[in-house]
Formats: sequence, C-alpha cells, structure tokens
Amino acid sequence: MVVWSPFRFNSGREMANRFAIAPLTTDSSHEDGTATKNELEFVRRRAASGFGATISSAAYVEQDGRSWQGIGATHEGHLCSLQRLAEAMRTAGGLAILQIYDGGRIAKPELIGEQCLHAPSAVASLRPGAKTPRAMTANEVGSLIASFREAASLARKAGFDGVEIHGANHYAVHQFFSPRANHRVDNWGGTLSKRMNFPLAVAQAVRDALGPKLITGLALRVPRRCAAVAELARAPSEFLSSVLAITVRLVLTSRHPMFIWWGPELIQFYNDAYRETMGPERHPSALGARGRGCWDEIWDIIGPQIDYVMAGNGATWHEDQLVPVTRHGRRENVWWTYSFGPIDFEGKVGGVLVVCRDVTSEHMAREALNLINEELKHRVKNTLTVLGAVATQTFRDISSKADLEKYQGRLAAFGRAQDLLTAANWAAAPLQDVISTALIPYRTDNGRFTVSGPPLIVKSRQALALSLAIHELATNALKYGALSVAGGHVSITWTSEDQEGEPKFVFVWREFGGPPASEPAAVGFGSRLISRVLQDDFGGSVEVKYGSPVRTVERTRRARSRSEPRVSRRR
Repeated sequence: MVVWSPFRFNSGREMANRFAIAPLTTDSSHEDGTATKNELEFVRRRAASGFGATISSAAYVEQDGRSWQGIGATHEGHLCSLQRLAEAMRTAGGLAILQIYDGGRIAKPELIGEQCLHAPSAVASLRPGAKTPRAMTANEVGSLIASFREAASLARKAGFDGVEIHGANHYAVHQFFSPRANHRVDNWGGTLSKRMNFPLAVAQAVRDALGPKLITGLALRVPRRCAAVAELARAPSEFLSSVLAITVRLVLTSRHPMFIWWGPELIQFYNDAYRETMGPERHPSALGARGRGCWDEIWDIIGPQIDYVMAGNGATWHEDQLVPVTRHGRRENVWWTYSFGPIDFEGKVGGVLVVCRDVTSEHMAREALNLINEELKHRVKNTLTVLGAVATQTFRDISSKADLEKYQGRLAAFGRAQDLLTAANWAAAPLQDVISTALIPYRTDNGRFTVSGPPLIVKSRQALALSLAIHELATNALKYGALSVAGGHVSITWTSEDQEGEPKFVFVWREFGGPPASEPAAVGFGSRLISRVLQDDFGGSVEVKYGSPVRTVERTRRARSRSEPRVSRRR
C-alpha cells in the first residue's frame, strides 16, 4: 500500500512511510525551557513506534509568548536541550521535526505577566476570562519574525530534519491571519492578502534559516469557514465564477437563513443564520460538501425540488412544510417555509439559492391554538344547548311558543357566529363570511339576497353583534317584509371610503318588493338589539327608515383598530 511506501521531500529528506506522529503538548519542561528527563523518555517511547516522522511539542520562540511550561527555542542556552530532544525523536530512525510557536494573546499571564500579552490588535480572545492584549508595534512584528528565524536556526544546529510553524489553534500566526483577531490597517492587516503577510514572512524567515536541505512546514487553520468563504467571494479567484461570488456575497451578508447548492455536484455554501438551524451534526462539515451526501435522509423530499429547479423549470415555494432533520443528537420534526430559486450561469441554471425559515415554533403554536379553539367551541355549544333546554322548560305554555322560537332562533344565530369565529381563531373574521353565515337559514330561493362590498375584516365582538342583527332583520323580513312575498328580495351592501382623511364605513340593508311598511307603535327587543348592540360594538350610529328605498348615505367615523358602520334598514 502507498501509505507504507517511503516519501521523499524536495529537500531530499525521506520518510520511511507516510505516517507521522502529531505534536502533543506535554507542559512538563523545566522553567528555563529545557526538556526534563521524563519528557525526553516520553518522546523516545512515542518515536519508537516506527513512524516515518515525529513532530515535537511546540517550542516557544519568545519568553513572552509562552502558553504553557514547555520547551524553548529562543537562545543558545536551549541548544543542548534541543539536541537531546532531536536524538530522542530519532529513536526508530524517523525524521525529527521541531514545531515552533508564539502564543500571542493566548499566552499564559501567570508565566509571562499580564502586561506582556501581545497580539496583532488589542482584541481579547473569546476564551473565558481572557485578558485584552496590547497591539504590537511594527517593530515588534519584525522582531517576532526574527525570533522565528532564530528558533529555526537553533533547530538546524540541534540536528532536526525540519521545522513546522504552528499557525493554527489561535496562536500568534493564526491571530495575524484571523479577521477577528487582526484589526490592523498597516502592511500586516486589513485585507486577506495583507493578513497573510505575517504567516508568509515567518515561513520565509524559517526557510532562510534552515536552508534548502531541511523541511519547512506551516500548519495553518482557516478561521471560521463561513468567514473564509465570504472573503473568497470578495477576492478575485479563478475557482469561483463571478456569478457565484456575487451570490455568495449576498448570502453571507444577509441575516436571513440562506443556502446555496452549486454545480452538478451541488457543492454547498451557507451563511451564519442558516448555520444556527443545522445543529452540530452537519456544521462545519457541510460547508463545501456535496448536497446529496449531506442531506441523504431527506433527499426524497428535497431531491425532486432541486432537480425541478436545476432542470430550468423555475423556482419553487413551500409553506409550512414538514421536513424532519437530525440535529442535536436526534431526528426532529421541523416545519419550514422556504423557496428554491435558480442561479443563472452562462444561459443555464448553475445552482440553487435557498431562502428559508424554520417555522416550527409558529406551527406548534397554531396547533395548540386550534386545539384550544376546538375545546372552547365544544364548551360554547354545550352552553347554548343548556340555555336552549332551559328555555324550552321555562316556556312550556302554548302561549309562549312564539317567544321560544324567537329565543331559539337568536341562540342559533349566536352559535353560527361562534363557529365562524372559531375557524378564524376568535380574533377576527371576514365581513363577507359573517354575512353569508348569518343568512344560511333564510336563503330559501336563489336571488332573494344580493350581497356586495369590498373585502373587510371585523373583530370578534363586531362579528357576533352583526350576526345577531342580521338574524333579527332577516327574521323580520321573512315575517313582515320583503321575504314574506314571492317577488321580494333584500340587498346588503357596504362601503369603506376615506372622507376628510378619515376612513368611513357604511353598512346598508335594503328590502325591495315587500308589502308597505310603517313604523311600529312600540319598539321590540329586535329593534333594541339592532340599535344598541351595533351602536355599542361598532361605535357608530343606526338609522331605520320605512317607506320607499331612497338611498341616503351617512358615514360614521371609524377608528383605526375597528370597523364602525352605519346600519340602515330600508324598504
């Protein structure tokens, strides 16, 4: 197998196989930075396993850059210790590589003193209890580069086969590269290329100190993969088309969850807002991964949708759709509202842009509210049934039959209005639906009612009041008015207009073709209900006219939070 075959570096150094022991921090050196006997014995045992190369625990290049009590490579006094370390690492004949580092802002204050903490910028680490370092001057930056060169020179003299620069895990080299830690505006910070100047300068200094026959390595960790992709999108790159670069930039500057699948393999990009919906199972491994492998568990749902968009059929829209995903250690039922849109590239679809939102909490809240509404509806129905039964027992006398029928009719109207409000979650209902529901018992023939008006919403109390009023008007029309004769009909209209900068609402009930009407001698319960209830719940006025239907429109002021009609009944 290839992994067991030798590997030759350009310097001429050769590993017996392709395996290397990674650095392991021991925190067990003497205070002066020299290796202890126990430390050397530990290294010797590790190296005896026959690996092609062994990389040491990181050696500090400056006293003020120590992050633990480790080995040092700062001056000639460390040379003998380094020689013994190199010999121990070569126990089984493998290459000996010295790793070197500077702690920067995560150096240990207990070892160096808090005042000695230094970094590219005066920005504290995100680690708990981290202290704010001082920003390094340009001269100090140059001096640190020289310290890396001196450490590499000591490694060469000590007999190491090469040096690895520790540019990962938030140490100084990593800090210069990171946009979070490096806020400089000089040659050592600002743009991506300028933030790379320090790592490259250190690598060049080490290379110069070692010469061409020794190995120079750089362990570099990209800070925050999403941030790195964002910078890649801003920077000219032969790897990203301009279309993708612009789209990625749009995605990564948005606070709305957004996602990109790009190319035939559906390579993935996403922003921090989307990352928060993924859980630790996928981030950060999903970034740059292939879509099918990442989302195999839901591919039966999203796969056809992606294929639809990639085939050039346009965008898709999915509202409150269940798409279960595994996150936080278990498979969860998650409801999403999302769109898959095409990203045009050279006359065809190059990828898919996903704009989405996790609406699980809203979905669950609606389900809970629906359950409560059904229970409330059941209880109201039971209450109305009890009231009806009580009335039946109370009005047993034959002379009370007419009053009982009126009462039961009003209860029925109230019940129908409650059903409508339950469907609308009790808050409000469309005016058209309120009227249509109230008229259900009276639509005996087609054409007996004409209903027209603009779309409006009325609140729950207004819907109940109007339902009861329509019941009274329709009952009266059926007994004495237009609906009592074959040719009569009722017109129901409403308007909502602005007058003098304020909204006005007028509701009109008109009866045509009925017997002549005259004003009654006494005001009954129905008339009082129409006048008082509508006036109170709508905050308007009520006018009842008898005689020929002459259109007289009077508007009543309507507050912004409610509709306030003027109701007229005309024949």
